[in-house]
Amino acid sequence: NPTDCFIFIKPVSESTKAAVIYRYSIDSTECAENTGTGEVECIVKASHNCTEATVAECKTNAFSESFYPVTAPEISVNSLKFYVSGVGSSDYLPRVTIIIQAETPGALNSLSVLLNLQTTISQFSDDSF
Repeated sequence: NPTDCFIFIKPVSESTKAAVIYRYSIDSTECAENTGTGEVECIVKASHNCTEATVAECKTNAFSESFYPVTAPEISVNSLKFYVSGVGSSDYLPRVTIIIQAETPGALNSLSVLLNLQTTISQFSDDSF
């Protein structure tokens, strides 16, 4: 099942974890207005350090943080999806496939450039060496 939000949680120390959240936004307080279309669409990011031992607490606190745009105002993000697979599998490492569809005005106002991007990232396994 795809989602338009993803949280990466990484242990910083034995008692502290860092959460980084990426998500699609149409909130004008988080995204600048697109200079070409006047629409408000972007990808935003927030970070949060939490000292609670549970991942659930880290996720809850992270969503109260301020989100900042990571895409330029000229870019209209039409879609952002995260697909998670391999979790709980002994045969495969967990991985995330990220799919972004975005658009930006071209050199001439009548032309635009459509970007369809897909990439997959996976967890590094220390026992592979």
